[in-house]
Parts: sequence; structure tokens; C-alpha cells
Amino acid sequence: MKRIISVLFLLMSVLVFSENKIKIQVPLNLTDMYLYKNLDTGKYEGVYPEILEKINEKYSVEYKLDGENPEILLRITNTEKYKNYNFISTPMTYRVMVLVNNKGMIRNISDLKGLKIAYIENSRGIEEFQERFGNLAVEKIKVANEDIGLEKLEDNTVDAFVVQDYIERNSFESHVRIIENILYREKIGVRKDCRELYDFIKEELLQNSGENLKNILKKNRVSYYKYLLKDTPNYNEVKEKYKDIKITVPKDKYALPIYYS
Repeated sequence: MKRIISVLFLLMSVLVFSENKIKIQVPLNLTDMYLYKNLDTGKYEGVYPEILEKINEKYSVEYKLDGENPEILLRITNTEKYKNYNFISTPMTYRVMVLVNNKGMIRNISDLKGLKIAYIENSRGIEEFQERFGNLAVEKIKVANEDIGLEKLEDNTVDAFVVQDYIERNSFESHVRIIENILYREKIGVRKDCRELYDFIKEELLQNSGENLKNILKKNRVSYYKYLLKDTPNYNEVKEKYKDIKITVPKDKYALPIYYS
């Protein structure tokens, strides 16, 4: 009898634990201060984990790049794909812009049909473009970064450049025309059978708004760049090892984490 009771107790413990265990699905190929994996600690850090920090007090949380039917989805914009989820809007937004050469004849999106479109690999922009303008049947050209994309646009190697959060620094000298500028708001998806979890996350987002959110953003911006640059030698070490050194810097005057003074 005691043995049967022990087995039943063990089963109940497992069931209770599994009910309190949740999976959070994170997007692939999207790393920034809002969500990144610290390879030193093996933990996900950034704005989202901090906002959702109190979930750890109530649930056993596991972040996954993919998974079957996770309880939470992070950083979703196209909610149509996920019929089994309710969504909560977050304060986090980004813009997808379509740039063309202002000396060319392209004036609107429909002019791009069958033409060459540059995009930055493993960055936002091209997926959103295809979802909205899939009928254009464009030729996609990968580029490594924003500077290369702008150079290809300037020398007419490509007809347009799809990029996230482009900022025009000097409109007087610029060769760029923006023909599309679409704002996207990130959302958190919560599985429809997890109503308590949905209410909990919604309340946490309300609590971490306004001034609290500004402080979270500021702190995580600093932490993210410190993490990225932690293995970078300091100036004195470089100066001692290399007497003369040439450095290529981006054209963008304010490209974090460097700037001109």
C-alpha cells in the first residue's frame, strides 16, 4: 500500500511540474539588445527576458529556437501564421524601408516587378517585403551590411534595397529615395489554452511601461554592447602591438558602437 501511495505521489509531482513548465520560442537569426543568448552563461538576456523575469518565479521556463506547440512566442509580427495563439502588443517596434536611387525612374513599389532587390542576410526586411509584395517576383541579392547595400544602390548594381530602420543622415547629399516605410510592432503570442499566463504577461508589460521601460532599454543597450565587445583589445594594447594601423570605418557617422567626434 505504501508503495502504491509513493508511486501516486511521484506521478502527481511530475504532473504538477510539467504543468508549471513552459517553453518560450525565440526567433532564429535575430539577435540584438532585445533578445540574445549569452554564450558565457548559456542564458538568454536582453529586454524581453528582463520584462518577463517574474515568470521564472511561477514557472520553469525554457527558451527554445524551435519547438512543437510552445506556450509563448516572442517577437511576432505576422500573427496570421499562428491561429492557436492570442497576442499581446509590445512597445517594441521596427521599420522596414524600401530604398531606391533618387536619380532613377522608380517611383513606387509596383515599378520593382522583376527587378533586383538587395537585402541584408539574417536581418529583418526581406521576409516582410515578400509577405506584402510577393506578386512582384523580384530577384533577391544578398549583401553583408547596410553600407554595401547602399553602395550597390548608388552604382545601380541593384534597383532597390530593403533594410530595417534606415536613418537618412544627410538628405542634401543622399542618393537615396525611400519609396516604402512600414512600421511593425512586435507581439508576444500566448497559446489559447494558457489564459492565466496570458493575463500574467499582459500585466507585466503594463508594469514595465513608461519610465520603467526606458530604464530597461538603457541598461540592456549598455549590457549588450559590453557583451559584444568584451574580447576587444583596448587602445593601449593595439598601439603597443601595431605602430601604424589602418582602419576602415562605416560611412554612417553614428553606427553603434562607434562614432566620430
